[in-house]
Amino acid sequence: MPAESIKICPPELLASADALAKILDEAAGPAVGGTPGSSKGVAASDVAGAVVAAGISLLEQRFSAAAAPVGEAVESTTQVGVARLESQDEANAEAVRRVGEQGLRQWR
Repeated sequence: MPAESIKICPPELLASADALAKILDEAAGPAVGGTPGSSKGVAASDVAGAVVAAGISLLEQRFSAAAAPVGEAVESTTQVGVARLESQDEANAEAVRRVGEQGLRQWR
């Protein structure tokens, strides 16, 4: 089976990283919903972090959905391969036993 090329950094992910950098640069502002110097309200950086986390979660879900069929195929192929190796291993062990028995008969 030929190897398949997989993009690790698609353009959407790079665009998200650029957007994140801009948001976090702007997030150093005052609290949202509070007054300057007040501990009340939500820090802009927290809002930015929540937006970024939601975006990353959405991308992760999309990437996982795209990779799921490939993962199932790899797992299935691996299971078939393991079964074949185990079967061949048993056949090889039997052949080695027969060779050993033939050698013992010759020396008797």
